[in-house]
Amino acid sequence: MDNNIVMPPAETKINRVFLALRTCGSFTRFDAERQLSDHCLPSTISEIQKRYGAEVSRKFLTVPGFQGKPTQCCEYWVTSEEWIRLKRRKEEAPNSDQTKRGLQNVQ
Repeated sequence: MDNNIVMPPAETKINRVFLALRTCGSFTRFDAERQLSDHCLPSTISEIQKRYGAEVSRKFLTVPGFQGKPTQCCEYWVTSEEWIRLKRRKEEAPNSDQTKRGLQNVQ
């Protein structure tokens, strides 16, 4: 990932991460720490799934950790098919609670 990402303002951390997944692709917890100031990406992803009904894809990776020793983490992303599904849901129910809480970021 590009370490110089300039993100548009978002009102909350949840919305900031949701928007970043839309505009920038995938993140690991280490990417999110550096680029989004999210210190606990797995919890944020869980909240995005609960709050917006979004299916966030993931896979385990082994990356260099402390002192270069391997550590496991997840890489998270939302597929293009899922964004299409979320967009349709937004269009079908523009006044739903999920839309009001964050699906306005889905374009």
